[in-house]
Order: sequence, then structure tokens, then C-alpha cells
Amino acid sequence: QTFKHTLAEINAARARGEQSDKAKSVYRGKAIRLLNAVDSRKSSYADHAMCKIKLDELKEFSNSLGDSDDRALEFAELGKELHQSVELAKTKFPDDAEILRVEAELLELIDKEPQARLALERAWKLGVKGSRVAIQLSRKYSADGDKERALEVLKEALARDDQDRPANLEIAKRMIETSGNVAAAQLNLSRSYSISDRSYEGRYWHAQTLFALGEGERALELFQQVDDLAPSEYLSKSEVFRTPISKVIGHQYARVVSKQSTYLFVRSDLYPENIFVHSHCLDQSDWDQISVGQRIKLAFGFNRKGPVGYDLKTVS
Repeated sequence: QTFKHTLAEINAARARGEQSDKAKSVYRGKAIRLLNAVDSRKSSYADHAMCKIKLDELKEFSNSLGDSDDRALEFAELGKELHQSVELAKTKFPDDAEILRVEAELLELIDKEPQARLALERAWKLGVKGSRVAIQLSRKYSADGDKERALEVLKEALARDDQDRPANLEIAKRMIETSGNVAAAQLNLSRSYSISDRSYEGRYWHAQTLFALGEGERALELFQQVDDLAPSEYLSKSEVFRTPISKVIGHQYARVVSKQSTYLFVRSDLYPENIFVHSHCLDQSDWDQISVGQRIKLAFGFNRKGPVGYDLKTVS
């Protein structure tokens, strides 16, 4: 595996150093074939290396855009491919620094190269298929602080196809992050996956909002589907991810139903199952004072299996 990694990196570097398009294509083709032969289930290397190769191609293409509509559409297609690769890599390795760096460089390319951004906007107006370009533009507008425009381009995508799953998920996330209105996001989240597909991210976000709205049974069902469908690398079961929905929920009352030396379980009206809380959310002296049956307040984060408590506070 390491040997293939090294050879792929060497070929990708050679491609960057070549002047002719033909030579670049040859070396990148070799690198891609090597990366396709790497087992990417445990290591993120193949994923972020593949994303970097596509980013190299996009950067080079952006230098020769011109004013052609055809070139704008071709650039948009390359950007969509990179965007899809980054999104897939993030679902497998959400905290991988190299993958996040590629995503940041993609946004930076669109930001610093006016032609690149204009090309995406032109491609969108020309009716490029799918919602990936709209999602890229929305994220760029959002990063610039233009929340209204970020929402508007997603609404345009849904006006073209109100069942587009990535666009429904993106606009739901944008609504929650900007207004905290989880109820308003329900329709879009319900359209971000289907009963027969294997989309786990849409289910994960929908489950969180259902939990926040007190629909615990439905939330539990969706969390179980996420755990069944998602790859093992997605959202570790041993961690607590504090999401925008955690902020919306805030601190809620619960009651301690069992306690061990390093963890306890609480019962909340929001959920039909007991919820795990680790001892590191309290100083040891405060932890020692917690007893079974005690009423407490706590915040909720999430992982692939459901809600997890943190920031526990005793109630006098």
C-alpha cells in the first residue's frame, strides 16, 4: 500500500511539472490507476490524493477559461466532479485535514480567480445539469457573508427540480445554520434521501432535527439506518459531534438512570432510549456527586448511533 501511495504521489508531482497536456494526462492516469488499487477503507490517503489530482486539473483549466460558454460549462463539470469527490471523502473521513484543505483550496480558487467564479455563475445560468454547481456557489456566497444569495441559488436549483436530493440537504443545512429553524427544514430533509437509497448524511441530519422536535421514535429509526448504511469510518461511535442542531437544542432536563465509574446513562423526554454521557464532561469532584435518580441538565451532541450527552450540569 505504501509503495503504491509513493508511486502515485511521484506521478502526480510529475504531472504538475510537465508543460504539455499530453504528458500531464499520462502521469495523472498512472497516478489514478495506482490510487484505484489502494484499499481506502482504513486510510484517507487515496481519497485526498485523488481529490488533489482533480484540483490540479481544475486550477490549470481555470487559467485558460476565456469567455466561451462551452469552456464555462466544461469548467463547471470538472468542478462538479471534484466537489463530488470531496463530499464522498468527507463522509468517510470527516475530520481529515488534507481533505478539508482540498475543499478550502477549491473555494479559494473560486474566490481568487474571478474567471473561475464567473464561469460557474455563467454555467449555472446556462442550465448546467444537477445541483452541484449551485451548491458550490452557495457555499462561496455563504463564506463571503452573503447569506441571502447563498439561499437564493439553492432555491433556484430546487425550482428546477424540487426532488434534487443534494440541493434539498444543502438548503436544509443552510436554513438551520442561519436561522436555527429545524421545523422549517423538515420538508427539505425528507427529500434529501429516499426509502430505497443508501444516503446516510441526509438521514443523519433529519434524525437530529426530529430529536430536537421531540419525535424520538422517528429519530431513533433514522439513526439506526445511518449506523447500518454508513461506512465504518463515518462519525465514530466513540465521539461526540457538536452540530448546529446541538446549539438549537441547548440544555435540556434529564434524569440519571444508571452510573458507572466513567460513564452514566440518562433518560430524556426527547428520546425513547437511554442516552450515554462520559465522565469527562464534568470535573471528577462534581462527577462523584452525581447519583442514580438525580435530575440534571445537559447538552446533546450526536454520532452515527444517535444522541450523546455532554456539558452536564447538576440541578439543585
